[in-house]
Amino acid sequence: VIWETYLNGNSIGIHTNTHDYEELYPGRYADPEAILADVQTAIGKIRSILGNDWDTNVYRFPGGSFSWKGINPAIQILSQYGLEYVDWNTMTGDSDQANHDKSSEGLVRFLMDSNDELNSGVHVVLMHDGSWIEGVVGSLQEIIDYYKFMDYDFAVTK
Repeated sequence: VIWETYLNGNSIGIHTNTHDYEELYPGRYADPEAILADVQTAIGKIRSILGNDWDTNVYRFPGGSFSWKGINPAIQILSQYGLEYVDWNTMTGDSDQANHDKSSEGLVRFLMDSNDELNSGVHVVLMHDGSWIEGVVGSLQEIIDYYKFMDYDFAVTK
């Protein structure tokens, strides 16, 4: 999947190798060394598929940077490693416990309602690709159409 995604012109950023909150954020505090080790493992796995020339400077903290205490040292160590973190500022609600409608229509509605309160010219949408979420695949085209209708541009992160 990652090879096909890459060949189709998409960039591949780092999110996590483990997504293990207890390891990465013991006591809800970011552990810079654990985060960097996790990133290095993820990079190694991706390079084993895409080749050693593949590189990225994009990282997203599992749970978002705003969810954890003491995140600044982790941000600094990732920056020294050449990675800049990106957070989302809007979402479909596919992983939000408050959203009880995980259908395609429900996810699109959640996104649109979330956007009503967003005062930003840049929207970074949180969506997950897990098979446990029924409506994600079905909602994607409608979300793309919505942003096109709203006259947003799409870009590949690098």
